[in-house]
Amino acid sequence: MTLYPDIEMRKSKSMWFDDEASDSLGRPVKMYSVVTPIEVINQYYSVSEPPLVVHPGERLLVLGAADGNKSFLWLEIDEKAHSFAMADICIAASKLRNVHEAGEGSA
Repeated sequence: MTLYPDIEMRKSKSMWFDDEASDSLGRPVKMYSVVTPIEVINQYYSVSEPPLVVHPGERLLVLGAADGNKSFLWLEIDEKAHSFAMADICIAASKLRNVHEAGEGSA
């Protein structure tokens, strides 16, 4: 992604979805699922700031779909040690892997 599309994407709103999205392996991802990126994700918040960087293995909590489009999910960084803990990020569902569904134990 380039700087401009990242910043424009942040204007989208997170919306609840009752059904499910599909991760990179075609597995279901629902609201409050815990997922991880399959590649390094750099997302820009503003022109003057460095990007937020999320690495494979870091846990993200699904908060909703961007403008109701399940192809792009709003996520909360679920890593307490991460420098951007509790930040929201928008990532294509195809760049995520489901770690576990809401209500399940740790993966």
